[in-house]
Amino acid sequence: MKLEDLIAGALGAIGGAVLFAFLFPFPAADGGSWVRGEALPGSADIFGWLLAVVAYAGFGFFSLVLAAVDVRTHTLPNGLIAWATLWTVPLLLVAGHFRGDGISALAALLSAGVATVFVFLLWFRMRGVVGGGDLKLIPVAAYAAVWGVAESVWVAGFLVFVLLLLAGVVVLVLVALILGRDQVAAGPLILAGSWITLVVTHMSDL
Repeated sequence: MKLEDLIAGALGAIGGAVLFAFLFPFPAADGGSWVRGEALPGSADIFGWLLAVVAYAGFGFFSLVLAAVDVRTHTLPNGLIAWATLWTVPLLLVAGHFRGDGISALAALLSAGVATVFVFLLWFRMRGVVGGGDLKLIPVAAYAAVWGVAESVWVAGFLVFVLLLLAGVVVLVLVALILGRDQVAAGPLILAGSWITLVVTHMSDL
């Protein structure tokens, strides 16, 4: 990584934490919009919220670092994808426990799995547009996109993410044709789709 990648990552971390805090305000005495089910009381609930803030700060960091690296090199390093996944998913799983997500926590995991299968099919048919690194990035991007949404809107959130992916593929194909390139950076569009889905689903859920 270069210095500019780290600077971009730092900005992404700040942006990710601030955005999450806006979508999920600090837990009020009654839990506010943070609590979904039987959340643990008092300090445990606050601890879960802080874990989620840290998770999305990390996801924001890795989002901009991966995007910068992909634009520059047209590759998504396995190590960075692994760190993004290992940072984001476990922290959000634990935060979901404190939040009282219960069985609804499976929705985000299911979304990640289905999205991965969908992109695998795209990768199998369009390897010049969708790369192996893009495929590996999908699980954490999809998981972070729909984590914590109400059961009534998570399917809609997942569909938003898939539609954004399809739109991204169309954009990539057009860019490749216009520029006459065999490969274009899909990572930034995948990550942008994840963050846009997060905002759209949670704003509709507030």
